[in-house]
Amino acid sequence: AALRASFGAPLAQTAGGRLRCGPETTDHVVLSVAGVAFDAVQCREDLREGQRIAQYALEWQDGAGAWYSLGKGVHGQTVGHRVIDVVALRTEAVALRFTCVEAVDDVAVLQQLAVYRLHRPSAAAEV
Repeated sequence: AALRASFGAPLAQTAGGRLRCGPETTDHVVLSVAGVAFDAVQCREDLREGQRIAQYALEWQDGAGAWYSLGKGVHGQTVGHRVIDVVALRTEAVALRFTCVEAVDDVAVLQQLAVYRLHRPSAAAEV
């Protein structure tokens, strides 16, 4: 029940797109999250051309326009069909940014970027 409650429907999402990947890249997928409290980020890669994303970064933007790393350990490796990063609860973010840092090829395709609020099971349900 907690899994369905957490991931049944995203609080905010965007279709990704084709991204140039590498240290010189300026391609990002940006998701507006103003007014959304989230603590999980889901990334999905379009696998029709194969799994390509080898490393990615997630950042959040504050109301003044500054970008910050989403948290320790959220500089992920592969995405594949789906990867979910659990992060500290964010209530002040206005945008979320995905950057493909490294890929098997110069171009990768992110299918979806979405945010969720986790619903953890109660202690009684864990027994």
